[in-house]
Amino acid sequence: MDLWFVSRQRYLDGEHRRIVEIALGGRDYSNPDMLVPQFHDEGREYEDPREAVKAAISVCEQWRKARPADDPHVAHGATAGFTMYFEPPAVENFGPPQMVRERGVLKNNNPDSSLGIGDRCAWCKTKVTRKSGGAFFLDGDEPGATDNKTFCCAQHAEFYSITCWADERYEKMPKCPVCNELYGKECYRLEFSDEEFCSERCAEKEEEAQAKLNQEEEDA
Repeated sequence: MDLWFVSRQRYLDGEHRRIVEIALGGRDYSNPDMLVPQFHDEGREYEDPREAVKAAISVCEQWRKARPADDPHVAHGATAGFTMYFEPPAVENFGPPQMVRERGVLKNNNPDSSLGIGDRCAWCKTKVTRKSGGAFFLDGDEPGATDNKTFCCAQHAEFYSITCWADERYEKMPKCPVCNELYGKECYRLEFSDEEFCSERCAEKEEEAQAKLNQEEEDA
């Protein structure tokens, strides 16, 4: 069973980046620059990557509200037991218009600056304007980039991407064949069967279903 550990980190990487990291493997596999837990939902292990991402985003928002100058971001990864700093999703912003006068006519030398202006942010639904810094987009290799969404800030693009990653990861995880929920720390099996279930209740349901099916075959 996979575990994800959510913690606030102040990476000693020369830039002293502040990261809310989601570390695969649990507490023992997080990076060593962890800060003392201060906000709700941090310093915990999660079995569901979607819940880990929700917690990490909440922690990041609380951190940013309390200390905006720290400029925290969210990132996920796996250290394999070593120090391995995580990178937030890559985000693009084409910057403001670059107006120049040519032969008496104003011309924008940065036409890409108009991309996404007037759209709604896919995360918070606010309108994207030049005054707010223009539109932000996910790099083509990031989860969620193929959705071609527009964002009002880099952080909301990161939140969207990391949520897409969690959804994709969840879909690939093995689940109980009865209730379709993730397996917990213990799995249950029926006698003479290798099939696993998330709980004793689900195992009993499957046993009852098989007994009913066998009875129907005998009665046929």
